[in-house]
Amino acid sequence: MKGEGTEPLDPCLWFDAIDRLFQQQRAGAKLENQLRFSYYLAKLAPPPAATVVHCTMAEKCFEALLEEGHLDLASLALLGALSFKVVRRSGSQEVAARVWLEGSSGQGDAAGQDVASAIFAAWLAFLVGLDRGSSNGDTFPSAQTPA
Repeated sequence: MKGEGTEPLDPCLWFDAIDRLFQQQRAGAKLENQLRFSYYLAKLAPPPAATVVHCTMAEKCFEALLEEGHLDLASLALLGALSFKVVRRSGSQEVAARVWLEGSSGQGDAAGQDVASAIFAAWLAFLVGLDRGSSNGDTFPSAQTPA
């Protein structure tokens, strides 16, 4: 997409799409479909979000991951320059994930039934935080790695 003559989306439209994805994810939308849509959104990310949100994986490879049910690897492919941590809570099936940008104060936290859904939800939370900013005027909210 980028580098193939495709222009990035307008930042307002892009962040609106991210916010809709976030709401759909919270409502229980099918993860495979959300990952597919997110791949294309990542390819259309406007500056400066494009420096943080980029998926270098080829479309055919990403689609193959989805078709083969490797949703965890597809979720990881969306992270681009972001760091992450995943923790399975003791005595629970729930997985917690945190996504953040090294050298910045931004983070996204989420939990899910599995690694794929937790990472994807944390990625979306991070992006929603980019759009909304923090209360102190910083572009990114606080980033501390989970305990």
